[in-house]
Amino acid sequence: STGVNNHKVFADMDEIEPFGAFDTDSKDDVSGSVTVKEGIDISDLREGHPTVFEVDPSSVKDEFSDPFNFSDVYKNLNYDCAVPEADCDDGLAPFERMAKEMVDLTDDGSVFKKILHPGTGGVVPEGSIIRVHYNGYLEYSDEPYDSSRLRNKQQQFRLGNGEVILGWDVAVATMKKSELARILVAPKYAFGSMGCPPRIPPNSTIMFEIELINFIDHKAADSYDFMSKDERMQLTLDDLIAVANAEREAGNDFFEQKQYGKANRKYSKAVSLLENSRLKNDEEEIRWKSVLLKLYLNVALCSLKVGKYPVAITNSRKALELDENNVKALFRIGEAHLHLSDFRRSREYYLRAGRLAPGSEDVRKALQKLDRVVRDFQMMEKSMYSKMFSSETVKGKESSKDCKEVLELLEERLGVFKNNHDMTELVLPLNLDADQIQCAEEVAGKLGLETEKKSQFGLRIFKRSATEENYSHILLPS
Repeated sequence: STGVNNHKVFADMDEIEPFGAFDTDSKDDVSGSVTVKEGIDISDLREGHPTVFEVDPSSVKDEFSDPFNFSDVYKNLNYDCAVPEADCDDGLAPFERMAKEMVDLTDDGSVFKKILHPGTGGVVPEGSIIRVHYNGYLEYSDEPYDSSRLRNKQQQFRLGNGEVILGWDVAVATMKKSELARILVAPKYAFGSMGCPPRIPPNSTIMFEIELINFIDHKAADSYDFMSKDERMQLTLDDLIAVANAEREAGNDFFEQKQYGKANRKYSKAVSLLENSRLKNDEEEIRWKSVLLKLYLNVALCSLKVGKYPVAITNSRKALELDENNVKALFRIGEAHLHLSDFRRSREYYLRAGRLAPGSEDVRKALQKLDRVVRDFQMMEKSMYSKMFSSETVKGKESSKDCKEVLELLEERLGVFKNNHDMTELVLPLNLDADQIQCAEEVAGKLGLETEKKSQFGLRIFKRSATEENYSHILLPS
């Protein structure tokens, strides 16, 4: 009962899988499945014969059956929808009154629009991936019958692909990024003569207030996915850059939603595309490097977000091969080394970034954080490592009393680490035997910490959810 086309997706009307139309990594969402009262003959469906079935009402989940915070509902009330004819001099119904101040987008009164807050940039292109917030209202009701804002989940769909009601496709195609618009949709451009019971009566005109949060023009990447190998070989660098930029923008949108894994897959797909392209001249190489640089930096950033620090270092170094003085690449290497407890290299790269960006607040904060981490780490190291990883301990000569002291000390120090918001992980030395690794893992587990054996770096102990840093631009995607 949102703007989703209920004739196309009748059993799952409320949700569209974000980017599901082209993201091959997304999984089917069966949360909207329903139960029919009687079985359906699949052979009839396969042969194209009409099939009538009745849905069991008890199996239909109503998203608004759960109570919402009254103050949130109050903020989304729209009194213009509920003013009766008797209370107005013009004698018009609420939606008739609204339509007089709106633009007819279809010339037949099926879709009206009024801009409440203008957007920026150009009008959204056909076929773009759209992300919106909206409220939907029925006439004579000031409460929204459906609202992405009350669910706190934006709606995503592909424009012009029949994934939403026709009125949405018509109206959103006239909008710009950040625009807030009010649209009136007649029944034939909404849910028709059937409506969508129980929330939408038959032949209902619906008023939506839609805010276009963002859109991604993904046509170039979509076309590439359907090309044959020979067709792809004929593409020019301009064509490939258009595909790569479409993937990068889709990745940026995922990053904004903190879906770092999906963002990284988009960036990596674009990297692979450009790394395998053929360049004709120096001018093409300059443009190729410019796009690839942004992608390497974005892969590095996603790797930092998900704790893949060696991958972040690798991609940042690739960026430095293209631009040896890139501040973002230097900063991200410094950040990765900090998480790997390689404080000397972390400081080295932070300082290099600072020399290229003197007065940078981001670098200043990072160096202050590094100083705190080093100080805290050294305090822990003195008391814990000297006892736990001494030559006698490594050789297995410790007494039972020493073992108990080591356990208590380890638990105490890891507790300090857990409560230190500047430290996101510890990496213990490589010279641990199996018993010592097991001991550290057990203590970390008791404290709700995660562990990972890293053959290159020893035993990694880290927190389940690290606090995000408030950097201005260095840790934002390109």
